Amino acid sequence: SSPPEVTSTERVARLLSRSERLVEQAQARAKAAKKFRRQGREHLWRAQLRRCVLLCTTALDQDPGHLSTRFLLTAALLQLGDLHGGLHQALATIAKSQHAGEKLQAPTVHMVAASAAARLGNADLAIGVLTDAVEKFPAHPEPCAALGMELHQAGRWSARDMSQLALDRDSTEGCLRHLSDDQRAAAELVASGCAAPLAPQEEAAACAERAKDASSDSESEARLHVAAAASPREPALRSK
Repeated sequence: SSPPEVTSTERVARLLSRSERLVEQAQARAKAAKKFRRQGREHLWRAQLRRCVLLCTTALDQDPGHLSTRFLLTAALLQLGDLHGGLHQALATIAKSQHAGEKLQAPTVHMVAASAAARLGNADLAIGVLTDAVEKFPAHPEPCAALGMELHQAGRWSARDMSQLALDRDSTEGCLRHLSDDQRAAAELVASGCAAPLAPQEEAAACAERAKDASSDSESEARLHVAAAASPREPALRSK
């Protein structure tokens, strides 16, 4: 007798099951990459991350709406220095979450996208993404501080008000993630009007310094470390 016909529901279930297995393999590669990085074995670190990217990409072909996979792919791309690819995936994550009606728990992806956009020289995109984050995450002062920095670098007067908003949000009882000491000091400097914009060479040096630091992704969907290249723009200001 002929084998029973596979229904469309069964096909979807099989695809999702395979996608989950691919994601598990990608997570294992990312974990191995971290181990090799700590050991200073750069060639193996890169090889594991490239494999992670391939596995995530294949998984997303089968399940495009899997947000945690996009988190993992974004981090891997940025760790490999692919700012364009990381920015694309970060923006796709934001768009997919909005389309699916899934509320992100923290502005991590917005911060990632804005940082990548700024480092690629697209200040307008960075400002737009951060403005969206300021509106969507009122209990988080970090997007306000980052937006204040971007507006300050762009020479806009609204930088002072935005930096003050960051300080105000940071001081409320409902704040979910407080500013670091450096972020708070920079926000105070911009809010007071005593900060001078960085010269191009100083800004480039600040970007290079930020790339050395990794920040933790606090979103439950991700459960991974955001790549150093995607860490929020750390304040790097000089007084007037």
